[in-house]
Amino acid sequence: QPYTHIILLQSILLKMDFEAAENKLRKDHDRLRSRAKYRNASRTLASSDDVSKAKKAEEYRKKQIEQKRLRELKEKQKSQYILRGYEQVEKRLGVIRHLGSGDKANVSLCASSVHGLGDKITLPPSILSTLSERDLLTVSQERGQPLFFRLGIKRLNYNFPQSKKMIELMDEYGKTLDVELSSHHDVEDLDHEEDVMSADDSTDDPWMEAYLEELSLEYISYTYATVVEFSQDEGYIGLPFSIANSLLQPKCDDDSIESHLTVDPALASYSQSKDTNNTWDDNHNKEMIEDKSGAVDETQDFDGVTLEDKTPGHPAYGLFPVPVPSIEITLLTHLPLGKKCTLQPKLDAIQNGFYNLKNVKLALEQSLSRTRGLLNVGDLMHCWFRGKKFDLIVQQVSPSQVGAISCVNCDIEVDIAPPPSPSMQGESGGQTNSGEDLMFNRTGSGGYKLMSDGTDTKSLSNANLLDRTIVLPPEPSEDQEDPAILIQVRGIGKAARRRFNLSCTLKNVFDFAISAQVTGVERVPFKLVTRFPRRVFLIGSPDEDIVLGDLGLAKQEMLIVEI
Repeated sequence: QPYTHIILLQSILLKMDFEAAENKLRKDHDRLRSRAKYRNASRTLASSDDVSKAKKAEEYRKKQIEQKRLRELKEKQKSQYILRGYEQVEKRLGVIRHLGSGDKANVSLCASSVHGLGDKITLPPSILSTLSERDLLTVSQERGQPLFFRLGIKRLNYNFPQSKKMIELMDEYGKTLDVELSSHHDVEDLDHEEDVMSADDSTDDPWMEAYLEELSLEYISYTYATVVEFSQDEGYIGLPFSIANSLLQPKCDDDSIESHLTVDPALASYSQSKDTNNTWDDNHNKEMIEDKSGAVDETQDFDGVTLEDKTPGHPAYGLFPVPVPSIEITLLTHLPLGKKCTLQPKLDAIQNGFYNLKNVKLALEQSLSRTRGLLNVGDLMHCWFRGKKFDLIVQQVSPSQVGAISCVNCDIEVDIAPPPSPSMQGESGGQTNSGEDLMFNRTGSGGYKLMSDGTDTKSLSNANLLDRTIVLPPEPSEDQEDPAILIQVRGIGKAARRRFNLSCTLKNVFDFAISAQVTGVERVPFKLVTRFPRRVFLIGSPDEDIVLGDLGLAKQEMLIVEI
């Protein structure tokens, strides 16, 4: 019986050990299960964070790429916009830059000096061939204008755009793009082809102002000229003194332009012993005195030769300096036609009696037709009257957009500016005339306004012409020794011709037109007009006192009647 109790006790103890072990094992399993669950949860959370981070990184990268694309497209739009504006200004002026053998070839030529007192340059025959092949000659011919060229010394390392005004226009357009992008998904959806500029000729055109400022940075210096002939050696451009002198005046004070004297190839062997190719000698420096306009006196005697002695366009080796850098030439087919200009007589012109000239209009017309096809602001131009030369500075031109105007086949109102010095206001070469005796009237600024004529046809009544006495001098014979001129007067549906002595006046020609009834049976006020250059003479005006010999007419001349 005691043995039975021992066995029972052992069974109870063994059962208790199994339950403890089972509880312990269960707790261990629960602990391991919790750890595994925690590890799985941690791994799932870590994996989710990695995916989220990767997704955010990808989204950020795509956003950066899109922003970069939009910035590039915006900059491209801004560049295209500013380029369109620049090209539209050039289109308005008829600018054609590529005059080389290929459509994209600019032409740069070495400078050579030629005779001439105006703006007429000489170019090589290849330029004429290019103009003819591309049918560029007819554009100017249809407008009744000569060929106009812009001559410029290109600035090295120039990149478009550089001017402050061009960049401001581009930045303003960029702000407009920013506003419109807020309502568009893509900058490519925006269309600004018509936003560049209007086609008017207003003087306050911001695009024209920006264009001119850009030109002053593209070129160290530039000016405008016409061409007298295409006979220059290939690779060279012939510059008269005034054009060469203008090109040697930089647009910016910080720039400088190297110059030299050209040498006659036939005398090149002699020039090796003399340093005349690159600098002026002391005698030339003393003789060629620079005035306030930056121009040199063009009539100085250079080794016994003056610039007036020879035909314009002929070589003038060594007479004046020309730029060393090559000259880039650009054609302008639509240079503004002149409407008004302001000329200021130099002191020597006033002292020589410029204000006392009775027929300044005629003198200016003849001088311009001989030497010039255009007027640049700052030009030194010359006016001749009966052997006297008067120098005038071009102060202003209108239209003023490009600083140059055509003076061919244009009716230009001329203002005479006040003298450079107030002390010269009343001086006129020792002579004085009242304002009423002059061909120009005083203006409020102290200058003078050149009248197109003493009167006009509107102020003339038919009664004045009915009372007019017709006086015709004898017609000279064809075999007389004294020179005579054959004038044809062409009216509406009728023409008449007659010979006149050079001592006759325009009054005799007007009388002949009336007697030949080229204006019709009734006497009505009319004008007589030359074709090229266009000059208008009015009946009943001081024009009638002009002597035919002073008009510079050809041996045979045609005058058109205008009512």
